[in-house]
Amino acid sequence: MQWNAWADEKLAALMYPNITRTYAEAWQAFDYLDDVEEFGPVDKLLIRVVGAAAMRFAASKIKTKHGIEDERKALYAAAELWVGELGGRRFRGGDAFPDLSDLAVFGVFEAVRDCGSVHKDVFERHPELRRWFDDVAKLVPKD
Repeated sequence: MQWNAWADEKLAALMYPNITRTYAEAWQAFDYLDDVEEFGPVDKLLIRVVGAAAMRFAASKIKTKHGIEDERKALYAAAELWVGELGGRRFRGGDAFPDLSDLAVFGVFEAVRDCGSVHKDVFERHPELRRWFDDVAKLVPKD
């Protein structure tokens, strides 16, 4: 339960400021709009411009609320903490199967998979985290 709470309260709180660290990264978070056929080009542009600005504003509020000074450094520290908790095992739950905490942490990282550079950045810095994430992804059903 401790690690499930950590995923929800600490790790998830770090993700939003990390995907909106700069205006350009907040802009990237709206890349999914390219695949939304219901919006025309003007709507997509307006959503991106206003949305990215609003996201940057909200990120600063979240950083203040959670006492985050350097969002990327805090995310790297959280990744190191999780990798340490894995203790060389394939999953926190052991080598055979992930436990609920594996799934909770996986869900947080999966939620930002296509939101800018944060996913790539943290996994390049922590290859053990990438291995763990890929192993969990193989066991989680798609759709």
